[in-house]
Amino acid sequence: MKNCRKIGIWMDHSNAFLIEFNHSLNKTGTVDWPCEKYVVAAHGENWLLRKEKQQLFYIALVDKIKDYEEVLLLGPYTKAELWNIIINDERFSNIKFDANRTEKMTENQLHSFVGEYFTRSRFD
Repeated sequence: MKNCRKIGIWMDHSNAFLIEFNHSLNKTGTVDWPCEKYVVAAHGENWLLRKEKQQLFYIALVDKIKDYEEVLLLGPYTKAELWNIIINDERFSNIKFDANRTEKMTENQLHSFVGEYFTRSRFD
């Protein structure tokens, strides 16, 4: 039986926590947003720089998940920007995606949630 590569990602607008599921939760990683958390101006140069850095954040995430077969997106915010990148990229046509809105979790809670989700999904 082939071992399906699965990953859970809890993300907000400033970082992403990655939990790889492989019958045991064994790999944890992060992707940080390459921008300061608070930007005073919402327009002009600062806004453009923030958008560029946000794009880099999503591209870094896309690069991390491209080799997985199942991806679970978690977090308090809409993943619309990331989804727009993924939906238009043929590399992701064979990847199963699911998203759940969740609040901030501890690392143990995240491991537990991802483990339960992927264990349950094997039997659905």
